[in-house]
Amino acid sequence: MQKNNIDNTNLVNRLKKMEEELERAGLLRDTLIRIVSHDIRGPMSNLKSVISLVREEQVGIEQAKEFMVTIDKGVDHTVQMLEELMEWGQAASRNKKVEQEEIILKDVIESIVKKIQPQIDDKKLDFEISGDIDAVCLFDKNAIRVVLRNLFSNAVKFTERGGQVRVKINMQDDLIVIAVSDTGIGIPDEMKANLFELKKDNKRVGTENEKSSGVGLFISKDLINQNDGTLKVEDNPDGKGTVFEFTMKRSKP
Repeated sequence: MQKNNIDNTNLVNRLKKMEEELERAGLLRDTLIRIVSHDIRGPMSNLKSVISLVREEQVGIEQAKEFMVTIDKGVDHTVQMLEELMEWGQAASRNKKVEQEEIILKDVIESIVKKIQPQIDDKKLDFEISGDIDAVCLFDKNAIRVVLRNLFSNAVKFTERGGQVRVKINMQDDLIVIAVSDTGIGIPDEMKANLFELKKDNKRVGTENEKSSGVGLFISKDLINQNDGTLKVEDNPDGKGTVFEFTMKRSKP
């Protein structure tokens, strides 16, 4: 009798968890559809308007070119957002088991920094990596790239020209802790409460009007959670900017 009660309790808990996951998936789906449709509609509507104006000869070619500069930025932003969502979908598919493997952080970090080096150089940032850079973590290969690229790109995007970005890797027992800090514009307190959620208010431009998709931190948080890690944000203790700190499992020799 007692065993049956335990089995029933376990079944109820499993069903409740499945219900919560389905509810969350439905909310995510609805929110994603709303965000994506809004972001795609803007550039496409503007492009259609310019084409119509040119066709009806209401504007000249030179004026149309000026309009296209603004439209081009909007399209770039939309493409970036769609790419992030596609990568998240590939790395976080509910039908796909998270495949953690041994990853040398140095290799991944250097690869990502190389891709964003033009932005680092353009803003003349002091970008420094220190600590246990040769540490080996256990993480999904695709997911770690998405997470690090989002955090590095955000630090660069929201730091003023001539500022500093620091990436520190520390091994703590069975964990690896990566802290990405910057001397940028920081994050308003009212935004921090929902920073890792799919909220339209999370979208803002960088210090030089760089576009933001508004989904990068939500994606990063979700991927880190699936790989048994944690992600938190706090003000830079040095007085200016932000620190994002996340943990991951350490591979044992």
